[in-house]
Amino acid sequence: MDVLNSIALPQSKEHFHLLLLVYNIVMIFLLPYLALLVGSLMAALLMDRRAGKTGDADIGHLARRLAGIALPDRSTFIFLVVLPSIVVVFLFVQMFQGTTAMAAGFAALGALLLIAGGTAGFVFKFTFTLDDMIALAGDGAGKPDGAAPPVAVAGFLAATRMSHRRSGNWAAMLLLAGVFLFVGASTIGLNPEHWRAVDGFFALLLTGEVWIDVLAFFAAAAGMSGAGLLFSRFVWHQGTAPPGPEDALILRTAVRLATAGILAMPLLFLLGTALIPATSLTGWVYVLLAFSFAAFGLALHFLYAFVKSGRTLYVALLLPMVVAALAMSVTKNQVALHTATADHAAQLAVVFEKHTEDLRSSLGVMAKQMTGEDIYNARCSACHLFDQKKVGPPYKEVLVKYAGKKPALIAFVLNPVKVNPAYPNMPGQGLKASEADSIATFLMVKVLGKTQ
Repeated sequence: MDVLNSIALPQSKEHFHLLLLVYNIVMIFLLPYLALLVGSLMAALLMDRRAGKTGDADIGHLARRLAGIALPDRSTFIFLVVLPSIVVVFLFVQMFQGTTAMAAGFAALGALLLIAGGTAGFVFKFTFTLDDMIALAGDGAGKPDGAAPPVAVAGFLAATRMSHRRSGNWAAMLLLAGVFLFVGASTIGLNPEHWRAVDGFFALLLTGEVWIDVLAFFAAAAGMSGAGLLFSRFVWHQGTAPPGPEDALILRTAVRLATAGILAMPLLFLLGTALIPATSLTGWVYVLLAFSFAAFGLALHFLYAFVKSGRTLYVALLLPMVVAALAMSVTKNQVALHTATADHAAQLAVVFEKHTEDLRSSLGVMAKQMTGEDIYNARCSACHLFDQKKVGPPYKEVLVKYAGKKPALIAFVLNPVKVNPAYPNMPGQGLKASEADSIATFLMVKVLGKTQ
């Protein structure tokens, strides 16, 4: 963690907001594909084991199809998992610098495990093809054209199948561990109390909110893999692959996965939102949650319509609707993260401006800085007095709740919100972070006699 903190840079208020926006955009791309990858690869592994026990060729073909959906090519994996997960790690480093939060450390380890799991997944997928090639070579073994003798072919085939099973198991274990750490990192970031309390892996294991969000991810994995399987067979490859005997198996498997995921996601997302602390919630969180519920409802409608009518148009709409629902859920969490980090962002902005002022001073550029008393006399006194009501409440009433919470007062000055319905909303004052720090210090010393 110290290594990660060493690369952190001071952030202004505007830069911090930009970090949150970039985080939202990156997660909108990362989460749906990661859910598709994990869900499809897990389903492929289960189908492959079932095919090995039953000898059913259709189940084996379905396992190959699912592996292809999960990892179509290296470029997709690099641009939708590797790069976004690394970007999230660096964003967490910047956002949680100066705190004891282990979000960046958990995300970094999770990203490494996801990359390793995807690599093992590619081996699992490749050995499907290698198994077929060796089996075909065995058909001509022992012929005078120099083909391998039957014993050698059998040995290669046994080694390939052993690698296939091991790579599949490793892919499953690494991806599951990576998902837990990566989702856990995002979850603890929403609750400032977890920044201190979750101080290690075992503490993360004992955090209920993390398990709810992990279960929500697995529901998303089921929904995305089901919708992706339907899209792959009946839309993407509709014109290139004629109807086959495995279509009934594909339909049955995909519909079960998609239905289970789409029904479970809203319930788990609602429970996860209920566990977010009230200090991190805003009205927009509930609005975005409602929109995601509406998208899930439409996705379920398109799935039902396809099953009843067989029209591929509904499948073409199903996958984007599930992705849209997940995107709105990601944005909901980003809004909650914005609220949860408001006080910390104000502290970072103060540090940033002090660094900036020091740099200007070293270059001989001096800027006039208003004191807290200057700001009070010029702006605050128009609406506030210390012991009497004016346009706003008296300071002696409201500053008591900020005792020992100076960063919270700075955050309110920078981004005022309506608190008391008996008074009008305080307009933004356009202060710099250092000026907000100055006025907060002045008021707390004047009213409370101390700043902490």
